[in-house]
Amino acid sequence: MANSFANDFNDFMRLQEIEQTNKIEHFLMGELNKTKIIEMRKSIFRLLEAQLVIKMLASSKKQHAVEILDPAVPPIDKSSPAKKKITLLTLIGTILLSISFLIGRVIFKKIRIAIVDYESEVSEKKIETPRLDEFISKK
Repeated sequence: MANSFANDFNDFMRLQEIEQTNKIEHFLMGELNKTKIIEMRKSIFRLLEAQLVIKMLASSKKQHAVEILDPAVPPIDKSSPAKKKITLLTLIGTILLSISFLIGRVIFKKIRIAIVDYESEVSEKKIETPRLDEFISKK
């Protein structure tokens, strides 16, 4: 499809360029017939020659406007995302995330129990914990 698009575009541009050079040639021939001054006629002949070169290049060159360096070809093998790999990595990631969540939950539960035990022990013995400002003032 890409190759045919480029070829169609080249054909369109080639025909448009040839049509444009034909219009310019027709105009220049009319001007050539009107003028009698030799210098003007030489100048018009040079312009006609340039238009002839443009028309010749447009007619002879197959890839006129767009040159295809590497034509598009269909793939040899069908490509798609690696579904098995993605599924396996997602499963492993989910398992690791679940395990880390459970370990964190157990650790925080033990810390909370230790804090509650410490608070109950402190309240039973009525041990005053040193405050930071008292500690600083002793120094």
